[in-house]
Amino acid sequence: MPGRGFAPEGKRRIRRKVTGRTKTEVKNKLKDKLKAFRCVLDAGIQSSPSDTMTGSIEDWLTPGLTRLSPSTVANYRYLAQHAVCKLGQSCCGT
Repeated sequence: MPGRGFAPEGKRRIRRKVTGRTKTEVKNKLKDKLKAFRCVLDAGIQSSPSDTMTGSIEDWLTPGLTRLSPSTVANYRYLAQHAVCKLGQSCCGT
C-alpha cells in the first residue's frame, strides 16, 4: 500500500479532480471519491497486537533509503531511534 501523499509507483501525490455544473454537484462528486478512497485505505490497513513502533518506522524508512546518500541514511536511522525512544519503546544501544 502506498504511503499517504504518494501514488502506488512511489511517485508524488495523485491529485483528485472533479468537474460539475454547480458547486453542489462538485461537492457531491468529491464526497463520493473520498468515500471510495477511504474504503480502499481501510481495507489495506491491517495491524496486529504484535506490531511495534520500531517495525512501523522500519517499514516506513526501508523503501526510500536506497536512493539516499549514506550520511542521510545514517541521520534518518539516528533520528528514528530517538523517535522510538520518545514514544515508549525501549532503546537498544544508547
